[in-house]
Amino acid sequence: MIDRFFFNLHYAGEIKFKPDLWYCGGLSVGISIVRDKMSFFELCDYAEEYGKYQRGCFSLHWVVPGMCFDGGLLPLNDDNDVASMIDILGDEFDGVVSLYVNPVTPDSDDPITQGIVVPAHSTQKAQPNSEAHSSPSETGSDSEDVDYIGGDESHGSEAEGTGSELEEDDRSVRLDEEVLMNVLSTAIEICRSQT
Repeated sequence: MIDRFFFNLHYAGEIKFKPDLWYCGGLSVGISIVRDKMSFFELCDYAEEYGKYQRGCFSLHWVVPGMCFDGGLLPLNDDNDVASMIDILGDEFDGVVSLYVNPVTPDSDDPITQGIVVPAHSTQKAQPNSEAHSSPSETGSDSEDVDYIGGDESHGSEAEGTGSELEEDDRSVRLDEEVLMNVLSTAIEICRSQT
């Protein structure tokens, strides 16, 4: 059984519906989370950390691997949805799951942009067998449980250093954009081949 899930967290953009369902703008960061410690609220914590969102001002969604965005986008509203995601991914999934943070607009008629209000604390944690127990926020954070993979660093403090360090960071960002464009191109081809 795979003990860790890898995610590409997309934030600072929004889900659009016209002409098709898609995620417009934003940034992304790679994270990994220990399977047995993953919860809805932990995913919300990442959205808040990287996207600077406040609780209740965003909704979370994921795309079933192998499906196009328009057909495979599912909401994550609670630990039951996270447990369902774990069940869908199965015991041997070792790929990357795309997570999307969408800002809440309560006056919208669109269910995806309405989102849900996220309580500040949780006592539930998703498990593959859907049993609940205490969350990391109650037991203290364990740095071995979650790893930062990499991505856009603009959410942190201002960059300090020499010009060569900044140029290297610029090359890294360009490389990340090239990789993202290749992934998007492949995803578009897969979606087109399925229709």
